[in-house]
Amino acid sequence: MKKNIFVLFFLLLSNFLFSNSAVICNATGWWDFPFLPLEEYGIKEFRYYIPPERVEYESNLSDKFIEDIKISKLLYFGQARNSIGPKKDLIFSNPSYRESVKKFLENGGTIIFDMGGIFEKDTLSFLNEIGVIPPKPGGIKGVSGEEIYPVISDEEKEKNHPILNFPNKLQPNERLKWCGTFVSWSENQIAPLRANADKNYAVMVIQENLCGKGRVIFNGVNNIFAHATRGEIYASNIFSYIFGQEIKRLPIADKRYKTKEEFTIWYKTPYSKFPVEENACEKNKVEKIDLKGCINEVIATNLLITNGKKGELKFKVDLDINIPKERVKIMELEFDGGRMPDRMPEKKEFIVGEGKTAIIWVSIDTTDIKDGDYSGDIVFKFEDNKEKRVRLNIKIYPIELQKINPIKLTVWDLVPGGSVRENMIGGPENWIKYHNDMKEHGVNVFHLSAYERPGIIFDEEGEIVKEDFTRFDSGIQFKSKEYQYLINMGSHNEEFSIERKKERVKYGSELWEVCYKNWVKSIIKHMKSIGLDYSQFAFYPYDEIGPEAVPHALKVYSLIKQVDKKARIFVTIVPSNFFETKKGLPVKEIAPYIDIWCPAVSYDGYWNNKWFSKKEFDKIIEFIKNKGEIWSYNVLTRGNSEIAAYTRYRLAPISSYRMGLGGCGFYGYNLWKNDSYMVVYPGENPITSYRWEAMREGINDLKYIEYLKNEIKKIKDEKKKKECQELIDQFLKEATEETQNAEIPYRYREKIIEKIIELKK
Repeated sequence: MKKNIFVLFFLLLSNFLFSNSAVICNATGWWDFPFLPLEEYGIKEFRYYIPPERVEYESNLSDKFIEDIKISKLLYFGQARNSIGPKKDLIFSNPSYRESVKKFLENGGTIIFDMGGIFEKDTLSFLNEIGVIPPKPGGIKGVSGEEIYPVISDEEKEKNHPILNFPNKLQPNERLKWCGTFVSWSENQIAPLRANADKNYAVMVIQENLCGKGRVIFNGVNNIFAHATRGEIYASNIFSYIFGQEIKRLPIADKRYKTKEEFTIWYKTPYSKFPVEENACEKNKVEKIDLKGCINEVIATNLLITNGKKGELKFKVDLDINIPKERVKIMELEFDGGRMPDRMPEKKEFIVGEGKTAIIWVSIDTTDIKDGDYSGDIVFKFEDNKEKRVRLNIKIYPIELQKINPIKLTVWDLVPGGSVRENMIGGPENWIKYHNDMKEHGVNVFHLSAYERPGIIFDEEGEIVKEDFTRFDSGIQFKSKEYQYLINMGSHNEEFSIERKKERVKYGSELWEVCYKNWVKSIIKHMKSIGLDYSQFAFYPYDEIGPEAVPHALKVYSLIKQVDKKARIFVTIVPSNFFETKKGLPVKEIAPYIDIWCPAVSYDGYWNNKWFSKKEFDKIIEFIKNKGEIWSYNVLTRGNSEIAAYTRYRLAPISSYRMGLGGCGFYGYNLWKNDSYMVVYPGENPITSYRWEAMREGINDLKYIEYLKNEIKKIKDEKKKKECQELIDQFLKEATEETQNAEIPYRYREKIIEKIIELKK
């Protein structure tokens, strides 16, 4: 009897593990599909990276693959640079792995080949062995893949297939445009999803009953697994079909939680993932919040409130504490359909819909506030005159963080930015609000707009007859030594105006060179006249310079240096084509002219070797070392991960610092195009975001480290020095490598404070 109970328990446990696990194979961490995190579907994933021979990327494939596939029902091969070809097949060329995949199919597993891929001979021999002929890819004449989206098959044996009907009734979806098509497939295969342009072509082909209970899916619908939201319903049906149970993505956090109370006020670590459990609000309810920090920073916390009553929950929030009101901000961290909330307008009055959760954000600016303990309440006042108070205990340590940044921080934006921008944020008299906002968040390198060029007019000899720097100067708000400006204009596309002539002087003529040199001379003279020295500005003629632009850049750079050898030049570069080129010259040829290098880097993939350009990037760093300052930049988007504010923004400064670079930056700030790049929302006053506050926290993390470093210099005890340095090194390593744990910086801040106080004693 006991033996039977044990066997039953083992079978239940095995079924639980088996039905919720997947093995994911991609070439690199850069092309990493499914793009969506499977944990949001309740699926445990084992990710393997198996690059083709031509790609310099470290594989993590090991015999653990055999153990993982035993407890999985999905084996997924990713899209671009597929791990099963074209040069080397590390799965199906290995007899042990091959046999484990066969057993996986016998136990009812499903293989997905996403977006085709080039099948290497070992893969083809395996498929042939199990009775599978891959469907033949083929395009629809006169129709590009960008125009094709999936529709439901009309065939009787296909239109009622469970993958189309459970748990969602699938409909044609134009948001899933960009599909690969199959022109033919075997009789023992089905094509439940067809191409809208011609239903004789399939965009998904399935073969069932392989090795008994297994399946293979050839998927041509790109955005099911390459986009986190467009294919969400399709993905849900595919996973439900594979795992034999209803699988839906976790609701967005504002709809996820349930409470039996009228409302529940609760807490999670800022920037961390939202808890998975529906009752997380009950498990994490709070009566008090402890907030700690130093002098000269913004300390912040969040409170979540879940509405459990029928109808809307309306209330006001105030702070009853002995800290000046002007140092306190109360905001709502808003959800707008994405999985990560972002926009953070200041508010006092809140409305939470039925069954919804809202996030209240409280921040306190400790600049020049006296150290000590402060206590009070966060006060919630409801419509029926009910009041709920959450105790707020604030401790400000006797540690005054430096106001000047430890590194350079720049944000790609153009403030001012032309008439369209002016309609959104106001004229020059209002731009100072945005400059101050950047400064308060740590920006110390500002971009001077290409839209607001100096008004310089030339005569027919190329001599200047008129200069007007009025609007140009509106972008220069701070002149003390810690601030710099990048003059974001002046490539070979620059054209010049001649007095009383319609035609403009274009690149290529001797007159253009005369005008360009005088133009540069005028700007340098003006910058010096308003009190800036050479260390505070640099010319930025080329962005992400490529090989084809190098010959022109060499001419432009040499003209700048001819005018003034002290004039500095800034350039952004991407790793590809730096050393080798097919057009023009290698990018490295510009090295003698560059004073500030800013290579692109993927920090969220750098420290865990998921970025396939890492080796090339490291070679570039080695080459440009000692050839000027080195900063870094990212093109960052909001993304659709609940923790993206932490991984992409808060960790950027600390990653740059660990690498030993002098600065970092990202695109973009507020040049608003209704896209996901910008971190500040436009209006008469700048509206901050979750990501923008995360970046400020990242800069402050470095200020903690710098304070401890300065204290280390003051002591003679070598053992204590070593302990302190080891603490800093541990912080940098853990934060940049364990990127899903948003509690790490808070934990290390406390340790650093303890060390500082110990050293001061």
